[in-house]
Amino acid sequence: MKKIFDEKYESDGITSRNVWVSEVPLLKKIEYGKIVDLNDPEKQDSILSVIKEVLAEEDSADEYNFYFYSDQTTKDALDENIRPSLMVQISEGRVFSHVNMSDYDFATNLQNLLDASMNLEEKIEEIL
Repeated sequence: MKKIFDEKYESDGITSRNVWVSEVPLLKKIEYGKIVDLNDPEKQDSILSVIKEVLAEEDSADEYNFYFYSDQTTKDALDENIRPSLMVQISEGRVFSHVNMSDYDFATNLQNLLDASMNLEEKIEEIL
């Protein structure tokens, strides 16, 4: 994983810190393609490590936004490249996550991703 940007913005009196990370191993190969796998403990630990590191730094941000971009792409039904990503926002002590995925992931892996995202949110809340 490689941190590519780390920037602060202020808007309407709220300071947000935004961290972009590339080369994140989000995908796993299955029989008919690749799907986002957030259940792998090593992947979760890597993501949590970045978040912990940023939160441990002394700064005055009101909210934090993390953008984790997959190290691989997959294809959609139109044969276009899709680079899955995981976005995490921490604001007012609450954690929100969102996964950008391919149509294949949506059709075959949605509930798993929703459950894994919720689990990841809970783990992040534990470190707040």
